[in-house]
Amino acid sequence: MPLPQMLKEVKNSAFIFRASKNELETMKLHTKLAGYKNVADLVRAGLLMVEQELKNQGRLP
Repeated sequence: MPLPQMLKEVKNSAFIFRASKNELETMKLHTKLAGYKNVADLVRAGLLMVEQELKNQGRLP
């Protein structure tokens, strides 16, 4: 799957994480501390930053 399509899919879908309960609680805590509602919002924000950086570098239309 090409990167632009992958980024679009990620923005529009929920994430399912396979993690231990402790890892999941840690992710939730860090997500709340960072000011996001849930882990999917945090991941989307990170991918948006990656997408913008690739556009700035001219590697993504």
